[in-house]
Amino acid sequence: MIFTSRMGLKELEHDRPELYRELVESGELEQTLVDPDTPLFSRAARAFGAPIVGCTLTALIVYAMLFAYR
Repeated sequence: MIFTSRMGLKELEHDRPELYRELVESGELEQTLVDPDTPLFSRAARAFGAPIVGCTLTALIVYAMLFAYR
């Protein structure tokens, strides 16, 4: 979700039930559906995205703790 701005239908129904119900009742659900990510992109996002973002944020937090607080 973070890297692609896409959410699975079951995840939407579970996490945002009001939005899901609103889309179903208005008939707009079919218009908002998009093709799923390719398996290669999904694996690449999990393999590289999370560790890089996680390590960068950790480094920035440590930097802030050591040098930014005065």
